[in-house]
This record gives sequence, structure tokens and C-alpha cells, in this order.
Amino acid sequence: MPYNPKSLSNLKLITPEIARENQKKSTEAKRINKEMREKFKLEAKNIQAILDELPQLDALGILNLGMIKALEENDYIMAADLANKIAEYQKPKLQRIDQTNINKTFSDLTDEELEVELQKLNMSSVTEDTKEKIDTIKEVLDKNLDESF
Repeated sequence: MPYNPKSLSNLKLITPEIARENQKKSTEAKRINKEMREKFKLEAKNIQAILDELPQLDALGILNLGMIKALEENDYIMAADLANKIAEYQKPKLQRIDQTNINKTFSDLTDEELEVELQKLNMSSVTEDTKEKIDTIKEVLDKNLDESF
């Protein structure tokens, strides 16, 4: 017959001595768990007391602490990087200018609207000589239209 680990013949017989030993082990495990819980509570209270005594740090304070720590560890590159970030808050640059770039597309404009926009920018799409020719052509067209009515 194959071996079955759940067979009744494989069960251990519990004697009164084994029961007392198991009870002692259980009591010891409960005592150790209780001590560990009490130790954890005490450590948590100590940590909370330490945190309450520390000054409240803001982002600038943390950057300062990081810079000091980097200097203590002779990491001058990190210290310089943090000092650069801190300097912006301590002495902001007065010449800083916020710049907004606007990209205009003129593909949807008519020729007249485009000419108006170019004039606003002190530019033109045509030369002075071409403007004179255009004006002459417009005058001729206007005269022809007037005569036809």
C-alpha cells in the first residue's frame, strides 16, 4: 500500500509529558511576543519624541542639510550642485526675464491680411517699386469699372 502522510498511523501520540512541553513552548512564545510588542512601543515613543524635538524643516532647510552632509563626506560636486539650487532662493537674479514665444502661422490669411501683419512688424512683402505698379493697376481697374457702369 502506498505511503499517505495523512494516514492515522502517521499521527504522533500526545502524552501528558509532550502536552506539558508544548504548553511551556506556547507560554514562552507568548511571553517573547509580548516583550517584543512592548519593546516596539517603547522604541516608537522614543522615535516620536526625537521627531518632536527636531526643528520643522522646509525644502530649503533640507537642501542646506544635504549640502552640509555632502561637504562632510568631501563630495564637493554634490555640495556645489545643492549650493547652486539654494542660491536661487537666497539671492534671486534680478535680471531674470520671463519670456513668452509666440509662433504665428500666416497660411490662413489673405494677401491683404498678411500685408497688414507684415506692416505691424515693420516689414513688407513687396518693394516700393512693386507697390507703385500695383497702385497704378488698381487705379486703371477702378477707372475701367467706373466707365462700364
